[in-house]
Amino acid sequence: MIQCKDCEFYRQEPDGRRIFLCDPFNNIKETECIAKWQLLKTDLLLQAFARIAELGSFHQAAEALHLSQSALSRRISKLEQGLGVRLLDRTTRKVRLTAVGRDFLPQARRLIEELEQSLEALRDMAARGAGQVTVACVPTAALQV
Repeated sequence: MIQCKDCEFYRQEPDGRRIFLCDPFNNIKETECIAKWQLLKTDLLLQAFARIAELGSFHQAAEALHLSQSALSRRISKLEQGLGVRLLDRTTRKVRLTAVGRDFLPQARRLIEELEQSLEALRDMAARGAGQVTVACVPTAALQV
């Protein structure tokens, strides 16, 4: 499978932000990319929610995530639509977590942390070349070894 860092639809900004231009409906290179794309998009949505909850402001969260406020708002809308619940109560002046949002926030933070730890472990394994290798052969070839 092609690695994201080697794909034409990926770039890393000088400040470290990862930019994914892939779209599972238009330009996915490999079938495994769909699962990876969904995982990364879910991570971005959860991080948007957690940052708004942490900072209590769309404006501050958008700045922290290097997004426009409208892009951040779209992420939250997608997350709320996907979950089928409202996580935030917004007015023009303030944002507050709903009861569901307050209950979900610790789970969202845990998911973000677990995903980051899992991805780091995978990167470490790939860097070491660690993993399981299975070698198969016909019985007659095994006698020759």
